[in-house]
Amino acid sequence: MYLKRLDLQGFKSFPDKIKLEFQPGITAIVGPNGSGKSNISDAIRWVLGEQKARSLRGDKMEDVIFLGTEVRKPLGFAEVAITIDNAQHEMPIDYTEVTVTRRVFRSGESEYLINGMVCRLKDIHELFMDTGVGKEGYSIISQGRIDEILSTKSEDRRKIFEEAAGIIKHKTRKNEAIAQLEKEQQNLCRIEDIISELEEQMGPLKEQADTAKEYLALKEQLKKIEVSAFCANVDKIEAELNRLEKNKQISQDEADSLLHEGQKRKEEIISIRKYAGILSEKIQEISDDIIALRTKAEQKEGTLRVLKQQIFAEEEKQKRLQEDLHYKTEKTSDLEQESKLLDTKLNKAQLQVVAKEGKMAELEKELLSLNRILEKNTLEYDQYQENIMQQIRSSTELKGQISQNEVLLHQLGQRQEQLEEEIAYQEAQIHTKQTHLLTVQKQLEDLKVLEEQKIMQKNSLEQERNMCLGKMDSIKKVKQELEHTISQKKSRLALLHEMEQEYEGFFKSVKSILQLKQQEPHNWKGIHGAVGELLRVSPEYETAIEVALGSALQNIVTETEEDAKKAIQYLKTHNLGRGTFLPISSIKGNTLHPEKDKILLEKSVLGIASQLISFAPTYHDIFSSLLGRIVVVNHIDSAIHLAKKYLYRYKIVTLDGDIINTGGAITGGSHTKKVGSMWGRSREIQTLTLELIDLETKINENMEAYKKAESQIAELEKNYSSVNTQFQTISTDIKILHEENKTTHTALEELNTRMKQFYADRDKFASQITAAQNTLQHCKEELLKTEQCMEEMNLSFQEQQTNMLQGKNSREMLLKEITEAKVALSVELQEIKNLQEMKYRFTHDIAEITKQIDDIKQQEQQSLENRQKYQQEILAIKTELEASVSAQQEQQLSLTGLTEKRKKLFETVSQLEEISLEKMEAIAHVKNELYRLQTKIDKLEEEKQRLYQDLWDEYEMTYQSAKEFGEHHPLDSGYKQLLQQLKSQLKNLGNVNVTAIEQYKTIKERHQFLTKQRQDIVDAKAQLTQMMKDLSILMEDQFKKQFREISENFNTVFREIFEGGKAYLRLEDSDNVLDSPIEIIAQPPGKSLQNMMLLSGGERALTAIAILFAILKMKPSPFCILDEIEAALDDINVKRYARYLKKFSDSTQFIVITHRKGTMEAADVLYGVTMQEKGISRMVSVQLDEYKK
Repeated sequence: MYLKRLDLQGFKSFPDKIKLEFQPGITAIVGPNGSGKSNISDAIRWVLGEQKARSLRGDKMEDVIFLGTEVRKPLGFAEVAITIDNAQHEMPIDYTEVTVTRRVFRSGESEYLINGMVCRLKDIHELFMDTGVGKEGYSIISQGRIDEILSTKSEDRRKIFEEAAGIIKHKTRKNEAIAQLEKEQQNLCRIEDIISELEEQMGPLKEQADTAKEYLALKEQLKKIEVSAFCANVDKIEAELNRLEKNKQISQDEADSLLHEGQKRKEEIISIRKYAGILSEKIQEISDDIIALRTKAEQKEGTLRVLKQQIFAEEEKQKRLQEDLHYKTEKTSDLEQESKLLDTKLNKAQLQVVAKEGKMAELEKELLSLNRILEKNTLEYDQYQENIMQQIRSSTELKGQISQNEVLLHQLGQRQEQLEEEIAYQEAQIHTKQTHLLTVQKQLEDLKVLEEQKIMQKNSLEQERNMCLGKMDSIKKVKQELEHTISQKKSRLALLHEMEQEYEGFFKSVKSILQLKQQEPHNWKGIHGAVGELLRVSPEYETAIEVALGSALQNIVTETEEDAKKAIQYLKTHNLGRGTFLPISSIKGNTLHPEKDKILLEKSVLGIASQLISFAPTYHDIFSSLLGRIVVVNHIDSAIHLAKKYLYRYKIVTLDGDIINTGGAITGGSHTKKVGSMWGRSREIQTLTLELIDLETKINENMEAYKKAESQIAELEKNYSSVNTQFQTISTDIKILHEENKTTHTALEELNTRMKQFYADRDKFASQITAAQNTLQHCKEELLKTEQCMEEMNLSFQEQQTNMLQGKNSREMLLKEITEAKVALSVELQEIKNLQEMKYRFTHDIAEITKQIDDIKQQEQQSLENRQKYQQEILAIKTELEASVSAQQEQQLSLTGLTEKRKKLFETVSQLEEISLEKMEAIAHVKNELYRLQTKIDKLEEEKQRLYQDLWDEYEMTYQSAKEFGEHHPLDSGYKQLLQQLKSQLKNLGNVNVTAIEQYKTIKERHQFLTKQRQDIVDAKAQLTQMMKDLSILMEDQFKKQFREISENFNTVFREIFEGGKAYLRLEDSDNVLDSPIEIIAQPPGKSLQNMMLLSGGERALTAIAILFAILKMKPSPFCILDEIEAALDDINVKRYARYLKKFSDSTQFIVITHRKGTMEAADVLYGVTMQEKGISRMVSVQLDEYKK
């Protein structure tokens, strides 16, 4: 058995899923401080069931979940799983590989799993019990655990030794037995109290039960007499009802005869009225025709008026067209005159063009002559120019030398200017750099302010994210509350459905029949159900309907009498009590016939009871017979008033359950619903169903809000990332500006050095310029002499030049004159072109106006034709109007004749209606007699129903069951005396608790049961006491043996590690082995025996390690996690510690978290924990044994 694999996700600094594979031997986990090494040890301790957050270096259990970093958001859960090789089946579980998993969510929920199956923490503790593995065992040792081994608190020190001695399992069983013993003692005290109370109740209950039995015997005698009296009264009422029904039938026959005669008269009246109706229809048709003719005539007159208006419009249009024609004609005449005037102007302009062209030809001839003279003067000018050029060549050489010196001076001057410009430029550069330096410093200050703002924005976004996370937690809590509410309501709904299926609230007999129908529907098809099941009633009418129905609520509706008979036989056979059955085939409906409409018009009347409920049409007769003659009113005052008004002929029920019976008896008072809960149950089922739908909707809304909060967090994360990016950019810019500031300082130093060199070059150029100026002065003097000779030659040349210029000027003037003539000619040609365009425009306008005149003439002709057409239509309409007037007169004569005929028919109908009225009075007389008979019948029916109701209320019997109950003898005068005597005896018994018989029986049975339970508890208590003694002896023997072996091993290991000395363990109280403090005595080489607390830190740590190895030597643990326990040791002791690890690694797998080189050298596998990303631990593994090979 060894630790095979460790899986982490979301645990502390391990947000990503990490898988660590382990092999037998030594595995070392190394890494810098703060990298998350010890989180691996904490993960193993946590998955093994650690419940104290402080033991995991946290304040609360949620601290083990990854909390996020600057760039990573927190996770919502943490999960750790360890996989253990169980090939040898050292753990009590039938798997060769066992994976234990623990998860915790930020909402506080957590779960444990063994091989993927959810389990309890207790199951995990029991799985690892006595294996040395566990959160309290010696398999996980950290520096803090070392302190516990050396602690002065014996209870802290004993846990490790008890785990090593293997008595933890027995101690746990003993503690459980102690707790069970205390529980059994409490149960015993409670049972003693209950038995004492029951014994106090049994005496009085026995007396009450005897009285109740006597009461029931007298009650049975009274029942037989009263049932016989009921049957006799019912038979008497039935005989009277038969007599009244016969008289009622005679009156009914007479009424039918009178109704037949009245019907014949009525049919005759209908026939006459039908014929009169036909005449009325014809009269109406003629009237409609007259109206149509009048309407048509009015339409024609309207059309006539419209045509006259259109003729007037056409005449107006004719006048407008004539005016337009006159205007267009005058405009055409004007345009023709202007066209003639343009022709005159055009001829004149063409003559002027011819004259200007002749003048321009003369000027061009004069220009040709002048050009010939200028050519001669040009030849003479060229001769003079050749002479002058000779002189110019001489001066050119001098000028070349002057030019060279001037160029040199110019170059030197330019270089000097460039140098000055360079100096100025460098000075400007220095100024610019200084300015830039100030700007960079200002930008640095601004960026630092902006950096602070971004930090504030990041903090703000983090706060918002935390608020959103809080909101999500709130939403999740609301969801849990809603789910809890849904669970409660579903439980309640299931309970109500179960009650409904179990027919809770019904009598035993009724319940048995209804359940039988449910279980065997094919055998009991004729059973429809109880009356209370088959109707639906509004909550406000529940009390009234319940009181009106009374015990009939639990009557069972059957299809036929045979179905009822079959059910009664079943009740008798199985001794299940009695029931009342209502066969649909035999029950007839009953209603308020004569005064129903009148009663319903009363303000206080809410309706007939049978109309205030809903039921299937099949049960109409059933509910009519039960409720058809019961009136429901709002309160008792209205009921009394109504009963008086109708002479107490009807049973009236109020909404509060008060009853005024037929004859005037009033029943009322407080009312307790017996089966009303049946309707309330159905209503509650509906309400709960609707509430569950609403709650499901709220959960969906809750999930939407949760998703919205998630998206909001995502948006905040996005904003945070954006702000963080900006922050990083600003930080980068600040670094760049710092670098630029440094660069600018360096550049300023270089510019100052360069300026010194420029000043030296400026002085050198000044001396070279002075030498070049002297040479230039000499060359200029020689040039002056040459130029004086040239001036004399130039005087002759200028004279010749003047003659040439005069000739050229004359030519220029002549050319100018020719140009002006060309311009004038061009103007005249443009004028001719403009006049031609105007001529074309006038011609086009005249043609357009001529076309418009033709259109106007056509419109005049069209208007004339329209007027003629309208006049013809007017003549036709006048002819139609005359024909319409004639037709109206004919229809009016026909209408008068038909109206007279209809009047005579109405007179005949009046005579027949008078005869029919006489017959109706006779019918009313007969109906009154029928009403009188019906009233007597109703009273007798009410009396019969009252007797039925009294029998049911008192004995829950129907008439049929009363007939079958006992023997019935004719009633004599002595029955009343016997009845009075029985009632007196019952009264003398006083208040009788009938339920005392059953209560006494129940309490007696419970007393016997509890007495037996008390003895069982006493026996269990004795067994637990004995088991605790046996466990104590077993633990004491086992602990002594194992403690002695650990002490011997401790001395051996101590001597080997310290290379001398001695050490042992001692119980301070040898008589109390199981609770005695354990003392550790150690004597390092060269020192006297002393207590552990007097040793140095290194000696204490090495001594504790010796104890650990002593325990492992006695009882090796499958694996052991050691977290920097050698931190206080020096290098030599670390090597000794590493040697011992190697020595024990054959039987125990070691996972060592260490910083020490000696320990790393002993490892077979090395895991490195790094934190490349801040706050995120990563793993790197190396197989050292491969490198060693």
